[in-house]
Amino acid sequence: MKKVFSLSKLFVIAFMALLFAVVPVKAFAASGDSVSNPIDISDGAPVSNALTDDVRKQYYSYTASDDGIVRFCINPIEASTSNREWQIQPYDGELNKASLYWYGTSFQTMYFTVSKGTRIVIEVSNYSGTIDKTYQLFPDFLAADVEKEPNNSTVTATKLTKDKTILGCINDNYKDVDFYEIDADKSGSYNVTVKRHEFNSTDTPEWTVKFYDDEANEVASLNTIYDNKSNIEGLSCVLKKGQKMYIGVTPYNSAAKKQLYEVTMTFKAYSRVESEPNDSIATADRIYANKGVFGSLVGQNKDYFKLKATKTGTYRVKLTLAHDVNYLYNFKVLDKNGNTVVSSDSIRRSGSIKFSAVKGKTYYICVSHDSTFWGTSNGVLYKLLVK
Repeated sequence: MKKVFSLSKLFVIAFMALLFAVVPVKAFAASGDSVSNPIDISDGAPVSNALTDDVRKQYYSYTASDDGIVRFCINPIEASTSNREWQIQPYDGELNKASLYWYGTSFQTMYFTVSKGTRIVIEVSNYSGTIDKTYQLFPDFLAADVEKEPNNSTVTATKLTKDKTILGCINDNYKDVDFYEIDADKSGSYNVTVKRHEFNSTDTPEWTVKFYDDEANEVASLNTIYDNKSNIEGLSCVLKKGQKMYIGVTPYNSAAKKQLYEVTMTFKAYSRVESEPNDSIATADRIYANKGVFGSLVGQNKDYFKLKATKTGTYRVKLTLAHDVNYLYNFKVLDKNGNTVVSSDSIRRSGSIKFSAVKGKTYYICVSHDSTFWGTSNGVLYKLLVK
């Protein structure tokens, strides 16, 4: 497996090496005056150049030698107190202009996830005060497990693999959506984490993460802003063998449009899991006494289960969450008409209730939580057991 962690540290080391080592620099290349005739910088060597009154745009191309991350860096060479801003515009391999661009007066960077053979063209132009001012442009590359572009629909989604971290990046401003697919080859809990990748920056990138069922219907929308680490961590999707779920990642703010994020999926097998949809009495999932069932609330705030009493007497219902939650869970027992027989107190981790049943009658158990909005309550794995 390719290394994916601490990329920022490695990039910083690489940049410092460029600053203090003797590195061959391509200076003032003659070509690069059109998008169809760019300067090739695939070898990673920095190139120095300057815009002029006659040449106000310069173009560079980079072709990836492997799957991984490429970071384009532009840095002013000459110190100045005046305002100088270069605008950097990327194009894809077919020379389609992306809506993403950036500019600045100091060292600037932009990340791309690339597959082997991916070609990117970069346009450098004058935004303010850069005519006849020298800049240096160079690409950093590091092999890594990355999303497979294009993956802007559920049809082209990048497949997630158990216990593997994939790096992604929004390459086309707010128009880009990165889709990932969970394809359940076993029944159980598919635990998903989406978070910012480590980097040295004061920016606080935030992403919107949406979950879709196997028919591409949206079932939940969460935002990384609602976690104090800007993460969506440990969101469990309980799936039966053969089911699919999709995840769509979009930028929530401008800081996210040129930064890396991580998607990680872990898995734990369970033989008895809920069957979605089960968000109403009409679609309640059949369960049996003394056989626990695992579930999670992703998007909807209620799961219903149906129990046919095999004896007359007292039953005990226990709900156990995988971890403590900030927004409380509740559960209750209903009769066949939907009337409450007994309900629990709000719980943060576990709780139980008892009820009297009549043999042959059907009862319903409803599991719910107080909020569908916060990642700390959404998608928490639970176990429901009736004795």
